[in-house]
Amino acid sequence: MTKGSDPFGVTSFLAENNIAGVRGNHDQKIIQWRAWVDEDMAQPGGQEWLERREDDSKFEVNPPKDRTTESWKLIPKGWKFKGPHYEIARKLSRVQYDYLRSLPLVLHIPSLHAFVVHA
Repeated sequence: MTKGSDPFGVTSFLAENNIAGVRGNHDQKIIQWRAWVDEDMAQPGGQEWLERREDDSKFEVNPPKDRTTESWKLIPKGWKFKGPHYEIARKLSRVQYDYLRSLPLVLHIPSLHAFVVHA
């Protein structure tokens, strides 16, 4: 979903037309970020905390090596805050997010004796 000129339009089209697909590695990162954001915003003060970090130009995309600041301790290790996966996750509609979550890792097509996976 991080590729192409209109990832939101494509995802909306696929979801609205119930088109089968498989989950890719970028889809998974977006799903993880969205779940993290939803969980964070559900916590008392979570929405305000998140909005402050998003507005803070000094809060960099990549964490400092020591990850000692309290804010960075809340972000999973290896994740890029405000990176492309995060930005897409924040802009997804509920329908788009649910569609991505519904994508299987493997799609079996018995009539073709085939399996479809993301590669």
